[in-house]
Amino acid sequence: MSPAPTGEVSTPGSPATADEAGQKLAPGRIVAAIIFALAAIAFLVVAATYMVTPSRSLPGFMEPSNSGVHHTLRGVGTLLVGAAFAAGAWFALRYRSATLEE
Repeated sequence: MSPAPTGEVSTPGSPATADEAGQKLAPGRIVAAIIFALAAIAFLVVAATYMVTPSRSLPGFMEPSNSGVHHTLRGVGTLLVGAAFAAGAWFALRYRSATLEE
C-alpha cells in the first residue's frame, strides 16, 4: 500500500485553505463592519419612521409639526444614508486590497 499524499488535497472548510486564500480578517475590520451595520439598522428604522408616521406623531427629537403630512424627503435621505452604511459594512467584510493579494 502506498501512503496517501498529504497536503495536496484539502477540504474547502479547512483552516489551511482559509489561510492560503487570505480569508482571515483583521479584528478592526470586523469591528468596523459591526459599527457600520448597527448604524445602517438605526438609519433604516428612522427612515421607516419618517415615511410611515405622520408629522404630528413624530418624537420630539425628529422635529414634529402640527401638519399631518409624512416627511417623505427626509425619509428618502435617511434611507440613502442607511444604504450607504450597509454598503460600508459589506465592503468592510468582503473587500480585498490588491496589495494584500501580492
